[in-house]
Amino acid sequence: MTLHEKLYELQKAAQETQPLSIEIFRAMASAIDEKDFYTRGHSERVTRFSVEIAKNMDIPEDEIERIRIGALVHDIGKVTIDNEILNKPSNLTEPEYEVMKTHTTKGFEMLKHIPQLKDIIPGAQSHHEQLDGSGYPQGLKGDEIPRIARIITVADCFDAMTTTRPYQEPAPVEHALEYICSNAGIKYDKQAVEALVKGVKSGRIAMRYEDRVK
Repeated sequence: MTLHEKLYELQKAAQETQPLSIEIFRAMASAIDEKDFYTRGHSERVTRFSVEIAKNMDIPEDEIERIRIGALVHDIGKVTIDNEILNKPSNLTEPEYEVMKTHTTKGFEMLKHIPQLKDIIPGAQSHHEQLDGSGYPQGLKGDEIPRIARIITVADCFDAMTTTRPYQEPAPVEHALEYICSNAGIKYDKQAVEALVKGVKSGRIAMRYEDRVK
C-alpha cells in the first residue's frame, strides 16, 4: 500500500472516529524512507531517539505517544519532493535547497485536515525551527517552537550527523554530541540536548553499524 493510500486510510479512520493505529504511522514512515535512498530507516531512528529523549525529560506517557507519532511522520512532506533533488548524490544548489525546505509546509498541508493530529502536526511542520530564529519555515524562536518539534529537532540532528549522507561521512558520536551541546540553548532545546547526552551515556541511544553505513 502506498503512502497516499495509507494517508487516505488514516483520514477515513479519523472521520469515523476510529482509533488511529500506530501501525498506520509505522507504515507511513517506511514509505517515506523508501523514497529517500540516503535516509533509509531515518524515521524509525529519529522516533527511537525522540522517545528516549522524552523519557529522560520525564515527559508524561500520553505526550510521549504523541512525540512517537510525530517523529514517525516528521518527514512526510518529502514525498512531494522530486527524486532528483531528494536523492541527489552531492550538495544541493540554493534553489534545490529552497525546494527541499518545503517538505515542512507540505507535511503540514498533508496532515492538517485530521483533527486528532493537531498536537502532532508541529513535529512535521517545525522540526527545522531553531531557538535563535534561524530555522524554517516560520523562523520561530524559543518557546514559540512546540516542545514536540524541539525534541524531534535534536533527535533528527543527531541521526543526520551520525549516518552516511551523500555530502558527508558519518561523524563519530562524540563529535556529533560536541556540536549539538555547543548549540544547546542557542539552536537546540537545552533540556532535550541534556536528555540526548544522558541517553547516549546510558547506551539507550546508540547507532548500530548498519544504521551508520548503508
